[in-house]
Amino acid sequence: MHPSAFIISDKSLAGKVPLALSETGEVMSQYDMAGIKDLGLLKIDLIGSLSLSLISDVSSILKRERGIDLDISDTGRDDPKVFDIIMNGNTLGIFQLESSGIRALAKKIKPSSIDDITLLISLYRPGPQQSGMVKNFIERKFGREKTIYLHRDLEPILSDTYGVILYQEQIMKIALKFAGYSLNEADTLRKAITRLSSLEMEKQRSRFLSGSLKRGYSIDTSTSIFELISKFASYGFVKAHAAAYSEISYRISYIKAYFPAELIASILTNNSGYYGQGQYIEEARRLGLDIRLPDINRSQECFTVEDEGKSIRVPLISVKELGPAVSRAIIADRSENGPFRDFFDFYYRTARSCRLTKNAVENLIKIGAFDYTGLKRRHLLTVFYYLRTSKNLTVEQARLTLYPHSKLSLAGRQGFTFEDKLKIEAIMLGFCVGAFPLDYFKNELKSFKIIPSSLFSKIINAAGPAFSGNIFTAGIIINRRIEKTRDGKSMLFCTIEDRDGMFESVFFPGPYLENSNILTNRTIVVIAGRLHYKDGDITLIGDKAIDLFHLKKINSDFKKENLKQDILAEAGPVW
Repeated sequence: MHPSAFIISDKSLAGKVPLALSETGEVMSQYDMAGIKDLGLLKIDLIGSLSLSLISDVSSILKRERGIDLDISDTGRDDPKVFDIIMNGNTLGIFQLESSGIRALAKKIKPSSIDDITLLISLYRPGPQQSGMVKNFIERKFGREKTIYLHRDLEPILSDTYGVILYQEQIMKIALKFAGYSLNEADTLRKAITRLSSLEMEKQRSRFLSGSLKRGYSIDTSTSIFELISKFASYGFVKAHAAAYSEISYRISYIKAYFPAELIASILTNNSGYYGQGQYIEEARRLGLDIRLPDINRSQECFTVEDEGKSIRVPLISVKELGPAVSRAIIADRSENGPFRDFFDFYYRTARSCRLTKNAVENLIKIGAFDYTGLKRRHLLTVFYYLRTSKNLTVEQARLTLYPHSKLSLAGRQGFTFEDKLKIEAIMLGFCVGAFPLDYFKNELKSFKIIPSSLFSKIINAAGPAFSGNIFTAGIIINRRIEKTRDGKSMLFCTIEDRDGMFESVFFPGPYLENSNILTNRTIVVIAGRLHYKDGDITLIGDKAIDLFHLKKINSDFKKENLKQDILAEAGPVW
């Protein structure tokens, strides 16, 4: 089923087209697009985009929370701050510009206008990438390669793309200029090229050459130009399509430049990004935003922006075991009866009426939703268990259990460690709020001289492009792609994130086979390898992957064994 095609008819389609229901309930035609065309019906493509909803959501948040009226259509198209984001590849969260590949390409092309964004989107496609035209384009854009035209009459048509045919509209203009095509004929040529119809292309070749000769162009020139536009078939793109995309990309880039907290909060709420929530949490941190844990008195149903755009609050619904209904009930009680004064107040107001499960309350405590009380989380857990088993407590007796000087506080005197909290956040939320996940392994990482990704370019510049010395780096594997070599062996391409950003790593067949279990089943790793530089891209060629969770377990078992030996040594001989 085509995801965005609509058939237009002046009468009921039931009398013209055999219809059926899709698996998801949409009414669809049993004829393909060629059959629809033969019937004389109009098919149009209306492509929806979650990014339009994202822009609307951000505008609503700004109006509601900060009194800012954002008219995104009136922001201009030449803001230097916007293009600074794009040309530096800081485009996480931006429509069409999120993947690591297009971010790397943006750094090379360095877009400085909305037309450049259109070019960027059009170039980042399999055809242009495989044809080698991307490199020619970049070299010509920065004057390192001369732009050459087969004929001077091509210059007005191809100057914007530095002599390269990139858009389908350019083919139509060439046909009009050189062979005297009508607009309808030019559109037929465009369709023949993009659909790779050899029969139709042979007809078009004859039409193009005869038209060009009548207009005074030589047979050699006419043949060369037709071969040029025929070659275009493998990578043609509709400029109008790319231009519409670039408009949305620019607008979201503008929002990221001036209202990053609102943008990231909306992406997290709608789970609408290219990557997982953890990557947007880290992006927010890199942007200088403060990420705050769920708070029983402050958290809402969605990620919210606080402190005039300086911080983002995680919602209650993100906590494991807390579904939408329970979250709404807690928020509704808070709205009606005011903030919860302490855990005792919360327990008697909602824990029973909202039918909160034991696990849900435990998770709220463990994640820090009651940290505002000033009491340690272990102590509150002890209080909670005490309240659940003590049905006939008076209000005064119950409240006394909350304070540190009570007997119950002895059980929870020692709070959760930093590592405990990070582990809880990863389990309860699916991402870490208190710190970058690698901080959980800080003791294990001391065993290696870890090089952060921000230093890769400095190492390459210092040692030269041929640098092949081994380094250690650590990060989270967020994307994997397995490809086959010519002899059928598997190799792995992966995107890895560390505190400073993302980078690409590749494991060739040998190292991939040796490390496949870790690379396939683990996400947080240390990688030993060497840096490789080509065409402005730095890639880590992996030799070995080390599972940090396994290292932590080894260290933990080693500590336990040492502790056991120390205790036995202090105890002395039994006899």
